[in-house]
Amino acid sequence: MPYNSNRLIFANPARMNGTINSLAVNNGQVFANVAVGAGDTRNVYLGPLWYLERQDVTISPGDIVVMDVLTPLPNPNKVFYVERLTDNANTIVLRDDTGQEVWSPYVPRTLFP
Repeated sequence: MPYNSNRLIFANPARMNGTINSLAVNNGQVFANVAVGAGDTRNVYLGPLWYLERQDVTISPGDIVVMDVLTPLPNPNKVFYVERLTDNANTIVLRDDTGQEVWSPYVPRTLFP
């Protein structure tokens, strides 16, 4: 069942295990490329740099992580959105169970067309 997160619709919650290959910041937003199998990688969106910098967890290339991810619909860029990321037994919560970002207030779509 799809989740509606104010601006995006998400589906297919899944758990990914992998190793962070690289991190990139694009317009203040943090993305990671994660190796999830033999020669298989996934691109994931973590969230804004300012939010990640305020967390007690440091994420670096080479870290082995477990991520709960959502797939936005549509997904032409094949980027998954991370709900939770666990690195060295420390967990960062980035989205709630509906896909809503924890760093921004929720404004229901019904209030603003």
